[in-house]
Parts: sequence; C-alpha cells; structure tokens
Amino acid sequence: MEWDQFVFYQGHKIWKKLKTKLTPPSPYGAYRMETEEVKLIKYLQTLRKETTSLVYSNGEITLGQNFLKFPEEVRWYLSETTTKKQVRILLAYLSFLYENQIHSENEFKKKLVPGKDIQFPKSFYQWFRLFLKQFPGVKTDWKEIRHERLQIRKQDPKQYETIVSCFYVANASLSQSKMNFPAGKDFVSDKQKQKIESKESKQKLDPSDAELLEVDEKKIEEYTLGHNFEKIETVEEFDGQWRDIDGEEDMEEEEALQELNLKHIIRTEDPVHTTRTSESGAGTLLEILEDTSNEKPFLYPEWDYKQKQYKPNYCSVIEEYPKTLDPTYTNNVLEKQRRTLLLLKKKMTALLNQTRIKKRLVSGADIDLDALVDRYADLKAKKTPSEAIYMNPIRDVSDIALYFLMDLSLSTDSWIHEKRILDVERESLLLFSECLEELKIPFGIAGFYSRTRNHNQFIHLKQMKESWNVVRDRLGPLSPIGYTRVGPSLRHTNSLLKDSGYKQKWIILITDARPNDYDKYEGKYGIEDVNKAVGECLLNGVQVYTLAIGTEEKPTIPAMMRNASYQMLFHPERLLDSLQEFFRRAIRI
Repeated sequence: MEWDQFVFYQGHKIWKKLKTKLTPPSPYGAYRMETEEVKLIKYLQTLRKETTSLVYSNGEITLGQNFLKFPEEVRWYLSETTTKKQVRILLAYLSFLYENQIHSENEFKKKLVPGKDIQFPKSFYQWFRLFLKQFPGVKTDWKEIRHERLQIRKQDPKQYETIVSCFYVANASLSQSKMNFPAGKDFVSDKQKQKIESKESKQKLDPSDAELLEVDEKKIEEYTLGHNFEKIETVEEFDGQWRDIDGEEDMEEEEALQELNLKHIIRTEDPVHTTRTSESGAGTLLEILEDTSNEKPFLYPEWDYKQKQYKPNYCSVIEEYPKTLDPTYTNNVLEKQRRTLLLLKKKMTALLNQTRIKKRLVSGADIDLDALVDRYADLKAKKTPSEAIYMNPIRDVSDIALYFLMDLSLSTDSWIHEKRILDVERESLLLFSECLEELKIPFGIAGFYSRTRNHNQFIHLKQMKESWNVVRDRLGPLSPIGYTRVGPSLRHTNSLLKDSGYKQKWIILITDARPNDYDKYEGKYGIEDVNKAVGECLLNGVQVYTLAIGTEEKPTIPAMMRNASYQMLFHPERLLDSLQEFFRRAIRI
C-alpha cells in the first residue's frame, strides 16, 4: 500500500468513527433479516408452494420466480416486534401480487416480455384492500400495528412515509429468467430443489387414514439392543425397533410435518416432550385413549357447538394429591423476594383496613343517622320504632373464597422476556398465598393438564381446609406436562365451590389462553366449551377471572370469556401485580 493510499484509508476510518459518534442513535428498532432468515424462507415457501432464496439488497424489495430481494436491515417502528409483523405482511402481499399477476395474464391475454411486469388496471389501494379482504388474519395484524403507525405519522412524517412507501416500491416480478444460485451449504442446489418438489408433489394423507400402532410394553421390555447405522428413522418407515418415541430436540415447522407420508401413527403412554402449536382448528380424528386409571373419575359433560347440545359424561377428571415436596424451592423464593413479600403484605393489609360501614345494628361504635331519622319518623307516626340505630366500621373477608386454577400444560415451558411462564406462576402464587394466609382469607390452589378427554388431571396443591404452611412446598416440584383442556377443570372447580357456603366465590384461571388437547379440542370447539363452562359457573354464583399470559393479544380470550372478566399479561412478571389488582376488585374497595 502506497503512503497516500494509507493516509486516505486511515482518514476514512477516522471519518467513519466521527460520523458514528456524532450521528444521534435512531429511535427505531433495527430488524435484521438474517436473524430469522430460515423462518422467513419457510414462510415464503408456505405462501408460494415453491422454493425461494433470499438475496440482500441496498433498498430494493422484489419478489421473483425463485428469489426475494430485501434489505438486510430495516428500521420502521419503535418496536422490533411491530417491524417483524409488517415484514410478514409485506411478504404475504408480495406473494398475493405474484399470484394475481399470473391470473391477470390469463385474463387480459397479454404476452409476457422477459423482465417486464404486467401493468394492473387496479390501483395500489384497490389491490391492498382486496388483499386484506382475502386474508382476514393479515387484516387483524395490520389493524394491531395501526395505532403505532398513526403515532409515528404525527411525530415523524418522514418515517411514516418510509413505512408506507415500502408497499408502493415493492415489486412482484413475473420475469421468465430465474436467478441461478451457486451450490453450497447456504444455497439450494438443483438436486435439492428436485427433492423438495418431489416431496411437495406427494399426496398429503389425512391423519384419520393412518393405521394406529399400539405400543406393546412387553415387547419393549424384551427388546434386544441393536445398533442402527441409519441415524434418521421416521414414523413413516417404522420397522418395529422400539426406541424413545419422542425426543427433546427442536421440532420443525408445519410444512416440514406435512411432508411426512403418514402410514402409521404410534400410540404410547409416555409423556410428550415437545409440541408444536397450530392455528388450525381441525383437531385430530384419532381414536381416544381409554381410561386405565385406578382412581374413581368425576364425569362431566362437554358442549358441542355444532350439535348445540351437551355430550353427557364425556370427560373424566381424575384428582391427584402430590406427595413430592420441595422445601428448598420455597425457602429460596421467600428469601429472594423478602422485600417484595413485605411490600405486598402492607398493600393488601391497607386494602383490608379501609373501612366499610355496616349500618342499622342493635349495638355499635357509632350512631347511624339515617336509622335515627327513621326512628324519629316512626315515633311521630306513632309506630313501633326500630332499635337498630347503630353502625360499625367492619371488614369481614371470611365470606370470600378464592380458588386458583393453574395451567400446567407444555406451553408453560415457553419463555417470554427471559422468564419461563411456569416459574412466574409458581413464584407469584407462593407470594400471594403467603399474604392470603396471613389475612385469614380462605383459598385453594389446583393445577391441571389433560391427555385426551379421559385423562383430565386435577392436582390438589391446596384444598380450602388445608393449612398453607403444610402444603406450600408442593409448588416446587411442578413441571410442564400434557395439554390444555380447560372445560373439565373449570367444571370440577365449580362443583367444589358451589356448595361451599361462601357468599363470594371466585375462580382465578391462570393460562396461556389457547385450549387444545390430544383429541379434538382446538379452535372454536374448545373456545365454545370453555365459554359454556364459564356460564355454568355463573349460574352457581361462582365468578371467573382469567389472567392470560402471552406475547400478543389472542383472539381466543374475548370469545372464551364473553361472560367473565380477563386480563392479558404481555409481561409475565406483572402477574403478581395483576393478582393484587384482582384482590382489590374481589373485596369491592
């Protein structure tokens, strides 16, 4: 390197450093495509049903026959999550444009010129309205980010123009030529493309057509260990070698599962290690596992919204009393959260100390002026006056009963804002229960999970008459398991409370707000059954309050809790604050 080149190079480096320091940081969150490149490519493949490769550009947004040109980094919204939503909406819109260009070709019978796009007779606004109308789910996401978009419009019109213009400049090209990508670990070769296309061309079988294979426990015990040199073995080519049926590795997305040609389905008693959630409400048509438990089950009906009638004695609830205790967990949480617990006790005690007057008493601490006026009027009218002319400031909470219902399904093993949902549930309930015990307020705690309609486990963590100090160590050993069939557990809790004799009865449901089970309970079926169970509780004088933990507002909650109160918790650590707010409401301050 010559001396003048060296000077120029060093000067350029200094200039870049100064520019970085002097340039104020952008308030808008950076969303880098490379962080979710694999997911976005799979998302496009799902939309377009063909392989698409991602090519980074300086600002151009173009969807071609086998490629997507997109900036490596975009800064659109204050929140990276909101930017991510718009990216997915934009990709769906590009795919929509691409498909409609093909239809337009047939409609207008225009001859395609390589490299030239079809000119649509409709304007951008017409196409975008048609796009939102055709995809209601995308329309919901578009409305969710509208508030933040309008805020930016008021505060930073230039940034708003950048956000909106990405839809104007985006292009879906119908060019005859495809981009040729070199083969390598980060690219898709021609052979790989042929394999993918051949997989996609396979007929996708309905799980209901699959042959069911029952697991023979005796064969497993007699199984002789052998080495399998082929490390990958799928269910579609199951050869009878009994190994672990489910693993703990990460699962693929829905399109990968759809590639399986399901000939056989294995039924086992082993607990599930990993699940994948699906937005579809179809459920499965697999035969239902029969009840083999020695415990006497409690039978409850289930609501079928299609038939508009109950299925009598359809679900079995089995009560379970945990024997494992973990005092170490309890002591660690109480020691770690000592200050939080003291503050919470002070707040809840202050709520109870706020006076509520009971009037028209025969004896009391003060005169009830209203009753005294009525007594004077009775004397003037020559009627027998009442002796109940006193009042007392009281706080009677012995007529309130709270029952906490914890979701223990596998979804509670997920992490939100670096906190595991189940850990937050256990810790919050432990601290809140310490306060309730000190204030002498009756309460109970139960956990629930399900594995088909015949296996709804109801775990008694604290019954109403049990001492909290004796049972509080039951929270520590809890772990995620099974699915979320909410209806049977709600009905069972309702049966425990309805004849308890308390004036105010509350069920506090803590869940991820998405009912599902091994046999058909997803989608509208589960939502309507939960809503019906809530109505049954109300008829028996039992109020239901739901605390739904999740990263985004889910449409299932308003439908499930049409007749009850609920609160969405986007930050799990706010669960304890939400319980305190609920307590304020329950005692009617």
